[in-house]
Amino acid sequence: MLREAFPKWLPLLVVVILLCIARFGYEFVYRDGPRSEMTVDMGTIFPKLHGIYSSPQTAALYSDLKDLMRRYGPDFAVFFGGKTRSGATGGEGWACGFTRTV
Repeated sequence: MLREAFPKWLPLLVVVILLCIARFGYEFVYRDGPRSEMTVDMGTIFPKLHGIYSSPQTAALYSDLKDLMRRYGPDFAVFFGGKTRSGATGGEGWACGFTRTV
């Protein structure tokens, strides 16, 4: 009864739509951008990130952060994010600072 209510081509259409959605999801991994732009292995910067690829701009940012960590030691903290409530970071981007470990 229920099968007669739907056209025979509908399951094929559903499969094609799902394949298109899967392909689109495959192309945009990590929300960094298209897969074709992910060319730098992040494991060269941080070994635990081996196998994760990112854009050259993001790799340069992480390389700078690693240099800051090396320069300022374990008390150095980086705060990622967009706009803060107080606007202390001046909007989008990241802010750096020192923390005290207790």
